[in-house]
Amino acid sequence: MFFTKKQSFRDNFSLTDRIAESKKILCKYPNHIPVIVECDDNVPKLKKYKYLVPDDVPASQIIVSIRKNMNVDSATAIFIFADDIMICPSMLMRSLYEQYLTRKSAKVKNQDEMLDRFFYIYVTFENTFGTSLKI
Repeated sequence: MFFTKKQSFRDNFSLTDRIAESKKILCKYPNHIPVIVECDDNVPKLKKYKYLVPDDVPASQIIVSIRKNMNVDSATAIFIFADDIMICPSMLMRSLYEQYLTRKSAKVKNQDEMLDRFFYIYVTFENTFGTSLKI
């Protein structure tokens, strides 16, 4: 199943199911972060939208994995966002996840939503070199 901006992981699975799955993952892999990747409408669909990322790796590692799953060329810049904030590729996933949870707790009205411990990231891209010129 592939998701677009309009139909996300949160829309397809109930809060109860998401909480149960994230608890199971975090208990089994305490040093990993469960990541859900959602894409912009102009991005090729991913074959895989769920990732389990070690918390001590830089975000650039997930960008590499996403690029491989999208099968896009190197001239295409991939931009990754969490809560409308661009993710810095050099930051460790642990730091990004902690910041994400802090921002999420400040924004969420229903505290049950905080129990969904997935790290939702959003992918979009831009062709950095434009069109090719014929000389």
